[in-house]
Amino acid sequence: MFPKKAYAVETRDEAGDDLDVSLLGMPEESDWVLYAPYTDKSMLRNVVTFAMGHRMGDYCTRTVFCEVVINNDYKGVYVLMEKIKKDVNRVDIATLKPDEISGDDLTGGYIIKVDKIDPDFLYGPDGWLSHQVPSYPNAMDITFQYYHPEPEEIVTQQKDYIRNYVNTSEAALIATGFQHPETGYLKYFDAPSFVDFMLLSEIAKEVDKYRYSTYFYKEKDSDGGKLFAGPAWDFNLGYGNVDYWWPGIDIAGWLYTDVHSYEWSIMYWWKRMMEDPYYRDLAKTRWTALRQGALTDSEIHAVIDSILVLTAGAKDRNYQRWPILGQYVWPNYDWQYNTYADEVEYFEDFLFNRLDWMDANMTGNLLQPWVAISGSGNKISLHLYGDYFRSPVLNAGDFRLNDAPWGMTIQNAEFVNTSECLLTVSDDVTGFQDISVTLSERAINTWNDLNSNKLGTAGFDDLQGLMAGMRVYSSESGVRIFCERPELLPAKAEIVCITGQVTASCVLEKKSENIISQHLNPGVYLLVMTIDQRREAVRFAVLK
Repeated sequence: MFPKKAYAVETRDEAGDDLDVSLLGMPEESDWVLYAPYTDKSMLRNVVTFAMGHRMGDYCTRTVFCEVVINNDYKGVYVLMEKIKKDVNRVDIATLKPDEISGDDLTGGYIIKVDKIDPDFLYGPDGWLSHQVPSYPNAMDITFQYYHPEPEEIVTQQKDYIRNYVNTSEAALIATGFQHPETGYLKYFDAPSFVDFMLLSEIAKEVDKYRYSTYFYKEKDSDGGKLFAGPAWDFNLGYGNVDYWWPGIDIAGWLYTDVHSYEWSIMYWWKRMMEDPYYRDLAKTRWTALRQGALTDSEIHAVIDSILVLTAGAKDRNYQRWPILGQYVWPNYDWQYNTYADEVEYFEDFLFNRLDWMDANMTGNLLQPWVAISGSGNKISLHLYGDYFRSPVLNAGDFRLNDAPWGMTIQNAEFVNTSECLLTVSDDVTGFQDISVTLSERAINTWNDLNSNKLGTAGFDDLQGLMAGMRVYSSESGVRIFCERPELLPAKAEIVCITGQVTASCVLEKKSENIISQHLNPGVYLLVMTIDQRREAVRFAVLK
């Protein structure tokens, strides 16, 4: 399409077989991409976005700027990039061999993609069309393409498995009870990866996001078994570098909501997930932490400045070879009379204004999860409040004993449900009242280690756990009470007006949603509950 061509690079030995080598300091592999910045005249969009992805802790393709000469012909500035591939240093999932067609072997790992369809693409051999009944409002069917194993290598049983897994996952996402942590979409989708993918896509506001160049991978069940979003790919038309899609030049507005009933519409998955208060809170919590740490303005400025210093001389040689500054290259929006400095300024203005807009418009509440433990014999029961375990496969190494006798260790972590597990300890914990447990961020959806209470204070956290996971609001049907820990709900509660009078008494069932058919006058109220002679209240408002 452009005179400056990108190249796929494969390193091979003398026999023509793949040869894993390290290029420009990157981990050894045999498949690479030489990306040719052309329509992105700043040459920053992909590299800066991938750098932000790395700072988020996710795998993104590694990049190194270089200059390319082929047969004494100077080709300009390129970016050596890792091709998306199953590899211990890239997408680190299990190898899936053609003869692995049953049991745990069949369950992973897979990489699939949603992307532009090549002219020779065939449904069946190369991918499938997902048609959900009932469908999400305005959502178009999604074409998924096999990526790993490749279409010519994946066998029928593996095609059937990954297609059925994705269909089941989609059905759970669309279902009425999709928010349930045990049976809803969280059973199938890895929420943290979907949050990070969404945030990176929203920063760039790239026209093709959630539509093309969208990859997913699935772990083997024994490794957790969930579907992950990513790796992120292709941002050269982001940050306002598009003249045929007006939302793409506006720093305001969310991209994930742009679900329409035309053929090129985006995937609905993220819009649906954002309808779940937990996912919305998870995204808010993640964004807030990133903007205070890995993705501060100063951190991002440092990335950009380092690139500009590195490429200072090379960029001049590139634009001598390709004199396109100040000229229209499809689909540039801002290009007239631009110098290279103008291109960089336009990119930076969009990026930092977009970050400011996201700071001001990210909805949701900050999650503040914690853990509570109790012990008996050589067992410690651990309850997670305000968050969920990331995977049903728990690793004992993600739990650490504190203030325990020398030599006492955690030998096994048994998953009970999304908020509870049972730890087997090498010795009897009875009498060791100061023991606590640190739960690693690797085992949960949020991004910080959590420290539990001491065993000597076991039992004092139930009310705190109940209140943190409650949301109350009024609707046309009455007062709606959502609870993440319904097993802790008392049998009764009271609705108290702000002046202290009891307006109503209600019976609560131990389920995640209770609806109290009590119509209240506009005002502020308290839902008051009592557990073990301790009273707590949740404030809510009734509007006109």
